[in-house]
Amino acid sequence: MSPEHEALIESLVGKPYREGADGPDAFDCYGVPFFVYRAAGRAPLPEIARPQGAQPCGEDIGRALTGHPELDAWRRVSEPEEWDIAVMANVAERRRHVGLCVRLKGSFWVIHAQDAPVNRVILDDLPSLEVKGFKRIGFYRRR
Repeated sequence: MSPEHEALIESLVGKPYREGADGPDAFDCYGVPFFVYRAAGRAPLPEIARPQGAQPCGEDIGRALTGHPELDAWRRVSEPEEWDIAVMANVAERRRHVGLCVRLKGSFWVIHAQDAPVNRVILDDLPSLEVKGFKRIGFYRRR
């Protein structure tokens, strides 16, 4: 990532989690990659209605993406690279979650907005995500 993109990513860490938010002051899980793609001048991610309330954002996003007309613009990849979207499943809690793959200062991370108990935007490496229960992680890249 360019130094400007690294600065953008670092500026988001610690921002509060708020369901349905896509920045710049608060984010839900889809809001992080949505905001970063837009702010970095990349091809925008699809706008997806994210209902407030009952379900974690990842569930809503997962359902919306599986039937979204832009689904064909993405392909699943086995080895993540920066700018890939990470779609995660926490099997024990039966929830889905999304984040953005980034490389900062030579290390690979996923930036994501996590709800309780963290309630903020954080950076995790892949082993940390697995420790948190995200056993199924798929990576998607725009074609």
